[in-house]
Amino acid sequence: MQSTFTNWNDTIVAQATPQGYAALGIIRISGTKSLYIIDTLSIHKKISSYNSHTLHLTKLYYNNSLLDEVVVSLFKTPNSFTGEDLIEISAHGSPTVLQSILMAITQCGARIANPGEFSLRAFLNKKIDLTQAEAIGDLIESQTTLAQKVALHHLRGGFKSDLKLLKDKLLQFAALLELELDFSEEDVEFLNRDDFHQLILQIRTLIAPLIHSFTWNNAIKNGVKIVIVGAPNTGKSTLLNALLNEDKAIVSPIAGTTRDIIEDRFVYKHVLFRILDTAGLRAHSQDDIERIGMQKTKASYLTADIILMLIDARNLNDFNDFDFNEIQDKKIVFVANKADLIQKYGIVENHQNQEVLLISAKEKLGLNLLQDKLLLLSGLSDFNDQNSTVINVRHKSILDALELCLIDIENAFENKVSSEYISLHIREALQKIGELTGDITTENKLDYIFSKFCIGK
Repeated sequence: MQSTFTNWNDTIVAQATPQGYAALGIIRISGTKSLYIIDTLSIHKKISSYNSHTLHLTKLYYNNSLLDEVVVSLFKTPNSFTGEDLIEISAHGSPTVLQSILMAITQCGARIANPGEFSLRAFLNKKIDLTQAEAIGDLIESQTTLAQKVALHHLRGGFKSDLKLLKDKLLQFAALLELELDFSEEDVEFLNRDDFHQLILQIRTLIAPLIHSFTWNNAIKNGVKIVIVGAPNTGKSTLLNALLNEDKAIVSPIAGTTRDIIEDRFVYKHVLFRILDTAGLRAHSQDDIERIGMQKTKASYLTADIILMLIDARNLNDFNDFDFNEIQDKKIVFVANKADLIQKYGIVENHQNQEVLLISAKEKLGLNLLQDKLLLLSGLSDFNDQNSTVINVRHKSILDALELCLIDIENAFENKVSSEYISLHIREALQKIGELTGDITTENKLDYIFSKFCIGK
């Protein structure tokens, strides 16, 4: 993709709604020619003469041919999302209609926007910082209300506020330290060493939970991976169907029906779970296809977040048949299915003091116990979406580097290193914060970040 910095003064246009047939479709125009273009197409109404943040019903024409009757939203610079003159056209959602409007707009001097270019312009015009821009992408891709809330917290500037607090405090002490260096020959101290040391400790205390919060990254954005493991005919497919509340997998009394991995998703209390039904495990099989299925089962549970170990409730000692050597570091839920055959439900312990959930997938009894257990093991049961959370790999790597800078500053104080050396590390820490917010970055990095956005955003 050509760098958007080489032509970011162009006027851009894109369809902001998905492709396909719909009641409405939205087209966005941003740039210096936006008002000229909409006035050119709306020949019976001069849209640019009206105040910003107004709506206008009008007809669009090109070459004396009616394109559509639309509603135009007018946002004048600098009070728009991009900081530029911005037009949003709500037209009828026919692909033919939208394409004809797009073509007319490009003929009037606009070009089709690159992916994420509207958000990039908002960033370049200081309407948002880089963490807020990335939050837009996270919000668009959010699959649960939890992911949505985290993205909205960042978009509203929650993470930005935390970073500004760190930056302002560091700048204050950095200025005092630089002042000391200017008066080094007079042996004057402007910086209270104890106060500054306390500040470094406070900043480390602030960023520690941010760094730790990245452990929730995959669960929030991609879902918690659950793999159902068990012997043939223990009801794995029935349990999958019960949790999904649909007939996803074939259920049969014939053992070994499932030969391949079946995956789907469900949401429980705002947490996304990715659940996999696998081929049944048994000691020996003469069937080549079944053996391949068992190999896939073992490969899948090695990458699981939670392993759901399933047996028949009529024999709780069947858990002894599993080899736990490969999965001893995994979170495991022991489940005894077909509890309707023994008319006993709830939580019990087997002879090895393992907690076992007695359920009936067929009758959908005891599933709430299982779902609550999965939620607890996900680590998101007490998650506070009002706190800043790091779900971006770029943020995590920069925060890790920032923490190392702060450790170097602490060590420098303890070893009574010169002020020049400490000042160098403070500048490095400030640079890391600047990389997070986008105050310090490169064109190539910005192009990469915004190229992952959809066109029209």
